[in-house]
Amino acid sequence: MKRINLTQGIYLLIAVFVFLPVVAGCPPIVPAPGEGEGEGEGEGEGAVMFTADLTPEGEVPDVIGSNASGTAEFTLNLTQNSLSYVLTVSNISGVIQAHIHVAGPDTNGPAVVFLFGPANPAIDPPDGVLQEGTIEEADLISDFAGDFAGFADAVMAGDTYVNVHTEDNPAGEIRGQIEAL
Repeated sequence: MKRINLTQGIYLLIAVFVFLPVVAGCPPIVPAPGEGEGEGEGEGEGAVMFTADLTPEGEVPDVIGSNASGTAEFTLNLTQNSLSYVLTVSNISGVIQAHIHVAGPDTNGPAVVFLFGPANPAIDPPDGVLQEGTIEEADLISDFAGDFAGFADAVMAGDTYVNVHTEDNPAGEIRGQIEAL
C-alpha cells in the first residue's frame, strides 16, 4: 500500500470536502465564521454559507424609484439547527420589518421567520447592519413553525428569499433570493 505525505493528504481533504461537493452541484461544507479552530469539537461541522443580494428589482412586482439595496449573509449550521445572519441595508427609510419568505424568485410567498421588527414607528436606519442574529426552530412561523429541518431544506433548495418592508412599500422595498455561496 502506498503512503501519502502530509501535503498530499491536505490536498485530498480539500478535494473531498470543498471541490467535489461544488462539482456535484452542492454547496461546500465549511466551518462557519469564527467556528472550528480552538472551539468545542464539532461546532463548525455541517455549516453551509448563503447570501442574498437585495434590490428593488427583486420585488414582485418591481419597486420603481427606489435606490435602496442590501445584502444578507447566512450560516446554516445543520448540527445545531440554527441559521445565523447579518442583514445590511443602504439608502432605505421607513423600515418596518424584514423576513425570510418561502417561494421562488418570481413568486410571492408567506413569511416564515422575522429578521427585523416589526418596528412601530418605522426607522430610518443608517447604511450598514440593520440586524444580526441567530434563528432557531422556536423562531419559525407559518409553514415552518416547529420544522427547522423543512426550513433548512427550503433554504438549501433555493426556495427562500429575504424581503425588507417599508412604510412606502409595505409589501417589500428590496428583495433577494437566498443562494448558496
